Amino acid sequence: MVSADEGWAITGPNGPRGSSIILHYDQGHWEYADGVNSLDLCAVDMVSPDEGWAVGDGGIAHYYAGRWHTERADVRLTTLHMLSSREGWAVGPDLLLHYTGGQWERVPTPPIVYKVSNFNPAFQSIRMVSPNEGWIVGNLGAILHYNNGGWAQYPSPTDGNLNALDMVSPTEGWAVGFQGTILHHQDGVWRLYGR
Repeated sequence: MVSADEGWAITGPNGPRGSSIILHYDQGHWEYADGVNSLDLCAVDMVSPDEGWAVGDGGIAHYYAGRWHTERADVRLTTLHMLSSREGWAVGPDLLLHYTGGQWERVPTPPIVYKVSNFNPAFQSIRMVSPNEGWIVGNLGAILHYNNGGWAQYPSPTDGNLNALDMVSPTEGWAVGFQGTILHHQDGVWRLYGR
């Protein structure tokens, strides 16, 4: 939501029109948005009422000048977090992109050592707390921390898949995942909630 009276939502690829659709909430009701509904999008992040981004299996869409435009169709992404109209991050099953200087660029990720075996990363969610710090969670308990210009693996208390996270401050956050797993980050440590 960009305000109490305006917001955006995306249905999954099995939406009422047979593919994902973008919905716009304005002045008390939801309407279908024109533009890029065939991209199979799954996440949206608006930086203002006039600009935003959406990502999914079909690529990246950019909202400006009153409509959605296809930005890239060659990437598979699960979610994104925009810090401003000039900077943002997006993740996919095995992909990390950084938006700066008007372009989305691939960022190398560190090798991830899993508790059960070595796999390619499968990133599910990203949340930046500032341009200089952020977090990624993913499959098999993967947690990455961005600090001082680089991403590094961070100790995880689980090997279950993590699907989403949100940081309420630079020092506290939550992640959720497989079979009701809940992680709480506080005092520099991710812990299983309730244990």
